[in-house]
Amino acid sequence: MNKLTFIALFLWLPLLGVSQEHSEMKKISGGTFVPLYGSEPFGINMDDFMLDVYPVTSQQYLVFVEQNPKWKKSKVLRLFADKNYLTNWASD
Repeated sequence: MNKLTFIALFLWLPLLGVSQEHSEMKKISGGTFVPLYGSEPFGINMDDFMLDVYPVTSQQYLVFVEQNPKWKKSKVLRLFADKNYLTNWASD
């Protein structure tokens, strides 16, 4: 899973109602950046956004996957996850 996917998940989880022990968030200032992946050689503009200070735990992500079956290993769109997605999870 690439960095952009992780960032997207961190941003989506609070919006989808997954509770966290630590809900402190910090503002990330927007700007222009050149992606590490892809064929876009030009900068992409990003607005300011909020990001959780503490990472999501495996248990919290398990709750998220149970509530959102489309994120199971067998169902996630390859656009959002590569072949390494949840490889350390024993079950789907």
